[in-house]
Amino acid sequence: MPIACLSLSFQTTPLAVREQFAPPDAVLDAALTRHSVMGEIAVLTTCNRFEVYCADRTDEPDGVLRRARDLLGEIGDPEAAAPYLLTLTGSAAVTHLCAVAGGLESMVLGEAQILGQVGDALQRALRCGAAGRLLSALFRHAIVAGRRVRNETTLGLGAASISHAAVLRARDWLGDLRGKSILLVGAGKMAELATRALADHAVGEVRVLNRDLARAQRLAAQWQGSVWAWDDLDAAIARADVLITSTGAPHTLIHAANVAPAMRARPDRPLAIVDVAVPRDVDPVVGAIPGVRLADIDDLQQVADDGLEHRAAAIPAAEALIAAEVAIYLRWWQSLDVTPTIAELRDHAEAIRDAEVQRALRHLSELSPRAQRAVEALSVAIVNKLLHHPIIALKRHSADPRFAETLRTLFALDRAAPTPDEPAQ
Repeated sequence: MPIACLSLSFQTTPLAVREQFAPPDAVLDAALTRHSVMGEIAVLTTCNRFEVYCADRTDEPDGVLRRARDLLGEIGDPEAAAPYLLTLTGSAAVTHLCAVAGGLESMVLGEAQILGQVGDALQRALRCGAAGRLLSALFRHAIVAGRRVRNETTLGLGAASISHAAVLRARDWLGDLRGKSILLVGAGKMAELATRALADHAVGEVRVLNRDLARAQRLAAQWQGSVWAWDDLDAAIARADVLITSTGAPHTLIHAANVAPAMRARPDRPLAIVDVAVPRDVDPVVGAIPGVRLADIDDLQQVADDGLEHRAAAIPAAEALIAAEVAIYLRWWQSLDVTPTIAELRDHAEAIRDAEVQRALRHLSELSPRAQRAVEALSVAIVNKLLHHPIIALKRHSADPRFAETLRTLFALDRAAPTPDEPAQ
């Protein structure tokens, strides 16, 4: 089964390496577009993982793996990634994506955001012309698997998000967030989820700082917050008790020079910074400034999750649902090998049916048009009923090429179909 996945995730790969594989949208789109001419390819990129999926029915497994590695090498340093790279092929790659979509591979078990990110990865690949029949079906089966896990098990019940974990980390450091001043740098999905988590803690003023002011205003308006211009970053930091940053910038945005002056002016008032961006928004040296507590996204894995034990009990049920969806996809994949034979069988039968009907009607010219249509419909119905069970059996045993070979022999599919004047044998 020539399908492959290369994965760099928080489970195996240090943040310093993952940061190299967090490309801007334009870079990733360009890479997918270039590789689309060589076969199907898609990339799932989140704050916790970078995964390349390749599929091609006409290639060998080594071939699709090579194409996946080529794209990986265009995005980041393949030598830095090599010690941490998880390589999956065939059904293991299919199972992995379904498990990812179901939240089983997330830093926060059962979190729901990943399901939308899987859908976004598919839409990106389709937009770039990089996903075809095979990967489109794979990602859609994974999305179905993820939805079933959420709807039919308790795995996602009460699951937190990364942003929620960020708020819990800040609470652990400061003790109580009631009345605290919050600064959100970035106004994307992570920031929106953070504001929802903050709403449970009766925080004080919420400020949003983002280069896109319109986007910042929309987020701030939902929570009666205020918007600050990027040029006011230092002043906003000076007023904050908690800073949560989650931009998509390709480089560091917050340096010691932005934070140190504020901390010197408030030696008895700590600042909790949680950086959930990949690449990181905050220079790690900021954590050494007196009064500052700094966490990056990998540090959040240690945050206590009150519902973890309850959700973990649902893992076997979730895995069973995923196995069922994987089996459906694998059967569909196998059926592709017999699809041409089925089409040939139908064409062969239709050619014989049409030839015999035309021969009969030449001797039944006295029939009315209505009667001729009835003869035509009768012949179609008979052929369909005769082919129904052979086609069902062929699909059921599509993994065994002997069935297709036997059917081709029995129905003489390698012979030309009879013409209207040639008697059927």
